[in-house]
Amino acid sequence: MNSKYKNELWFGIYGRQYKGIEPAFFDETELSSWVEVLKENYPLIQKELAPLMLGKNKDMVPYFGEDLQFPPKNWKTIGLCFWGKKVHENMKRFPVLASLFDKIPSLITVSFNLLEPHSRIKPHFGETNGVFRVHLGIKIPAGLPQCGFVVNGEARAWQEGELLVFLDANTHEAFNHTDEQRYILLMDIMRPEFESRKKWICVKALSILSFYYINAYTHLFTSVLTLERLGKTPHWLIDLILFPVQAIWWFWLPLQNWLDFKKPWRWIRDFLSRTLSR
Repeated sequence: MNSKYKNELWFGIYGRQYKGIEPAFFDETELSSWVEVLKENYPLIQKELAPLMLGKNKDMVPYFGEDLQFPPKNWKTIGLCFWGKKVHENMKRFPVLASLFDKIPSLITVSFNLLEPHSRIKPHFGETNGVFRVHLGIKIPAGLPQCGFVVNGEARAWQEGELLVFLDANTHEAFNHTDEQRYILLMDIMRPEFESRKKWICVKALSILSFYYINAYTHLFTSVLTLERLGKTPHWLIDLILFPVQAIWWFWLPLQNWLDFKKPWRWIRDFLSRTLSR
């Protein structure tokens, strides 16, 4: 990747909007060989996911952030891995997708996403600028202006078998105004300049998402988790609050494969898998 796009590591939890110099969408020619890996594997990926698109999507669960979507529960997912946290049942269920982790070592997130007809995902931004967010079009009902994706005000249409690559840190939104379902494969791939901090970035993102998930169901932190309040909160205090959760994830990630085979731990593993696949 061209060094002119390099920036300091950023996390949204500190309440500052990202102001990087990267383009809304990256040119594939500037990216790594993983672009070709994904395109070459597209026919196999599409074939493996076809049964999900033929069914009633009972295996796909609504994304937990209902305030980000309209109507609620119309953005659905099923995931294999989230910020390095594996969902072992799905890794076994989708071997083609699981094989991507060996072919792309910097791959840390894979999920299959559905956006129902006449639905939209509201403008929002993600946890960090440390990754490329990648969308691979699987089943796209139409192009612009009926169905598309917007990053920092620039609109693009998904295309089946093609990639949209952007920064999750930038403000983005999605819409499907057609009568059909839209399916994409969503992936996070670590940016080369942050590869040496891969585990720490994953741990921090998981910790942030843990708080958002708890708040989505309890509303305990609703008054705190606003840009205005977070922007006025000292970084050290946010880090102190996150520290206990980060410690759990720091030790959990390297042990997750071992714990998958230990029955006493399975209830914890299953709870975390259900939580992070929502």
